[in-house]
Amino acid sequence: MNYKLVIPLCLVLSCTNYEDISKKILDITPPKIECIETTSENTLSIVCNEPVSLDINNTIPEDTNIGIKEFESQENSILIKFTRDLKPGVEYIGEFKIADSNGNSLTFISKYYGFNRELPEILINEFIVKGSNTNPNKIELLVTKSGNMAGITLFNGTKNSFDYFFTFPEFYVNKGEYIVVRTISDKYSKPFIEIDDLNINNDSKFIDNVRDLRINNFKLSSTNGVISIYNNPFGQIIDCVVYTQNSNDETKNNRNFGLNKTVIRIDEVGESKSWISENGLIFPSDAINTSDSTTTRSLNR
Repeated sequence: MNYKLVIPLCLVLSCTNYEDISKKILDITPPKIECIETTSENTLSIVCNEPVSLDINNTIPEDTNIGIKEFESQENSILIKFTRDLKPGVEYIGEFKIADSNGNSLTFISKYYGFNRELPEILINEFIVKGSNTNPNKIELLVTKSGNMAGITLFNGTKNSFDYFFTFPEFYVNKGEYIVVRTISDKYSKPFIEIDDLNINNDSKFIDNVRDLRINNFKLSSTNGVISIYNNPFGQIIDCVVYTQNSNDETKNNRNFGLNKTVIRIDEVGESKSWISENGLIFPSDAINTSDSTTTRSLNR
């Protein structure tokens, strides 16, 4: 009888090499988009959670007048240069395909906004969250540095978690100017934006020599919330306010801010250092208290 000796082959790897190989074998997850925004008049940046490459044959700007001049990968980001400048604050849409080093690909459609080089500086100066049909909610903005409002976005919430938002069209504002944003109601139902003429009497609440806006689809919670401004819908935060009618109460859920989504938004602006608290986390005592506000009594910073 013939016998065969079978000798098992053992491949010895260091822990580091084993982990590297395991990650490559097990990595079947497509890249994750962390940020997509314009960084100059003709450049779009796509930032991911890992190094990626662009499939140029499957990347298509919706606007047929825009071509792709060149692109390059830089660590976890891709820079795309277009053949012409984008208009400041104007919304564009494109289809993109990217892939990581293991071939995991992601095809997605995304909005992006023309780069605004002349951004103003703005503060949320005053607001009413307990509005009524005769005196709807409003947000007053103070311009502290002149610039172009194109693309600036006002959120009920934050860019990552919101109920409503409004993106400003292109118009120039001067330092010291006030912008008053009011919501519509049954009594004041006609939306309007003063762009060139500040003395249009769209309704009885419009004030001469003040830039008035009446917008729809923008409601504010009367109890707890975050109002924020960003330089574009996907961009960097400019200013925010956190407000509540509650006080600190350890027996209540969500730090006594009511809804969990409100806490998520509050923590987002807290992590960005846009709203400072005494002990790291933001509690009702760190917010603007709305208990004494009414439909005619606003809150002022």
